[in-house]
Amino acid sequence: MTDRGDWDALFPDVPLVNLGIGGDTTDGLLNRIDQVTAMQPPKIFLMIGTNDLCFYHDIPTTLENYDKILSILHKELPDTTIYIESVLPFNETIFPEAGLRTNNNILKLNEGIKKLAKKYNDTYLDITPDFTDKNGSLPADLTVDGLHLNQKGYELWRDKISNYVKS
Repeated sequence: MTDRGDWDALFPDVPLVNLGIGGDTTDGLLNRIDQVTAMQPPKIFLMIGTNDLCFYHDIPTTLENYDKILSILHKELPDTTIYIESVLPFNETIFPEAGLRTNNNILKLNEGIKKLAKKYNDTYLDITPDFTDKNGSLPADLTVDGLHLNQKGYELWRDKISNYVKS
């Protein structure tokens, strides 16, 4: 999700670096976390996990990796503020379920992620409700393909995190 956003245009007055990679998993982030820590960023906005489910990584394994990621970030970047964003649902009518990725599993994953945010005293940004219709799916008007956001979706995301980015 993060990779496809034109964050420079969404936050034109904020210096930022988008290190999102399409198709990435918590394993992938763990393998390249040195790239993140080397930058010594003042803030990190982290959303990851939907692809783990897609590739049949179960929720406990995904949360274990997430815990490792947060442990490393806190150890290596003690002065960095970390914002943990909830994983967004998808629209299974448009984009079929894959692997273990179901909207029910995304809800369960988010529950675990929220607990990890509390464990590390990080701010948990639960943006999922704004991206969820009455059926628990990503609304069709916010997506290009049922999974990835369109411009309207990215603008909504920007609006939900703007105060944290700019503070």
